[in-house]
Amino acid sequence: MEKFTFIDRYFHSQRELLDYNFSEDRDINTLFTYLNNLHSTADKLKDRFDCNIKDIPEFKLLRMIRNYFHH
Repeated sequence: MEKFTFIDRYFHSQRELLDYNFSEDRDINTLFTYLNNLHSTADKLKDRFDCNIKDIPEFKLLRMIRNYFHH
């Protein structure tokens, strides 16, 4: 069975960012890691499944935030 670890990484970073139980573990990189994993997931969904989430307004906004931090 083919593994899609990019999905696992995305949901793991989402849980770290949003779950109250992880609030003590958050640091300056938590949001950036989530945004990078979201960006990676979008690329892989498009390449592997022809599923384009990059046109969704919420994704566009999160991508702008990621690019601000990244560049």
